[in-house]
Order: sequence, then structure tokens, then C-alpha cells
Amino acid sequence: MPHLRKPASALLILLWLTACGGGDGDPGSKGPNLSGNPGGGSLLDVEGLWTGQSNDGVQTALIVLEDGSAWGLQRRGSVLASAIVGKASGSGGVFSMPASVLNLGYWSPANSTYAGTYTARSSLAATSTGNSPLALSYKSAYESAAALSAVVGNYTLNGISKFGAAPRVTMTLSASGAISFSNWGACSPTGTVSPRSSGRNVFNLSISFKGACPLAEGTLVNGVFFVDKSASPAQAYVLAQTATKDDGFFAATAN
Repeated sequence: MPHLRKPASALLILLWLTACGGGDGDPGSKGPNLSGNPGGGSLLDVEGLWTGQSNDGVQTALIVLEDGSAWGLQRRGSVLASAIVGKASGSGGVFSMPASVLNLGYWSPANSTYAGTYTARSSLAATSTGNSPLALSYKSAYESAAALSAVVGNYTLNGISKFGAAPRVTMTLSASGAISFSNWGACSPTGTVSPRSSGRNVFNLSISFKGACPLAEGTLVNGVFFVDKSASPAQAYVLAQTATKDDGFFAATAN
């Protein structure tokens, strides 16, 4: 039987697609992605890292992940005020985020919903009854590819869990993604930081508590770690909860 020959133009198109990273395969091997997602696909309207200060003086860092999961930390100066764990969505400029808002002063969670408006990759404003409002700006560094080498180092943190604030502790992040803590008395947690499958500039975080810690021996918390390098000085955030969500560890760079 005679063999069918592909037209030369078809072969040229195939070669061009291969050179540009076309087709299925390892997202990390693909060429530049104009969607802002190093792993492929487009950003959700409200996805990303958002930071800002509201009129009541509360500073907020909120990160919305590719599945809409949202983690936030609010501070008054150097004092940790509230943690936000929710699910954010946005369409046509309308923002909504049902969330558990945890008052870190006395560890009191309350279910609430933030509602407001946004401009994709620009600004976000929302209010929630009984909570500080959100007045946030988008940080485009979220769209950079996550690289452990860019966040390796020592971080001095203010942290808090259900049973009290930690002293100023030092978290050390190694090139392999291993983390350890020092300056915490007999408490010596360890854990890992790893890039998320989305490839965006935020990391999965897991910490296991060991020794005389505010969290019981063997307690495991999971969440996210990210660094806002656009701030001066750069701000690191550790946001994690237990599987039952009745305890956790929330921390940020000690200013």
C-alpha cells in the first residue's frame, strides 16, 4: 500500500508548535504564558495576592488561590488581629467571600461574608458586618513562577495559636524546602514548604509541632506560605490550620 505523505506545510506547523511548547506535557517546559499562570490556564478574576490598609488602620494581606480558597491575615501595626479563611469568587466586578474570621486576640471564630467590588488584577474593596473592611491592591508578583531559591533564608516572625502568642521566633527555610524554628524555648517545630501545582508564587506549608509548644506534641497544621517582596521590608506570611480547624498557627514578619 502506498504511504500517505504529509504536506510540507503541515510538517512546518508541527515543528513550530513543538518549538513553542504546544501540546500536552510538563507545564514547566512550556514557553512564556501570557495568562499570568506559570502552570498554564488563566487566572480567576479575584485570584492573586492582595494587600492594603483600611481606614480603621488595619493592614490586610489576602491570598486567593486558583481554586478560590482564600487565606488572609490582618494586623494593627505589629499586633496580629484577625485571620481569614474562606472561599472567594468574583464575576462582573462583584466580589463575594464567605469566610471564617478568627479574632486572634481571644481565638474566637465567626462565620461571615465579605461583599464588595473589584477590578481584576488591580483593586478590591469589601465589607463584612463586625469585621474590618478590605481595601486592597493587587500584587503582580503572584504571577511569577514559584521558586524555593527565591524564599530561602531566615524569617523573624510574630506568631499566634489557640493557646497564646509565640515569642519572636526565627523560621529557617532551606533550599530543599525544609523548615525549622529557633528562639522558641523548648518548642521545636519542623515542616516543609513546597510549590503548589499551579506554579504560581505561593507555597504549600506543613508544620509538625514538637516539644513544649502552644500546640500539643505531634499536632500537624497545613496551609500556605508566601512572601510579599513589594513591601519594605519584605513581609513573610505563615497561615495554617489543623484538619479539624480548631487550632492553627498564623504568623507574619515581625516589624
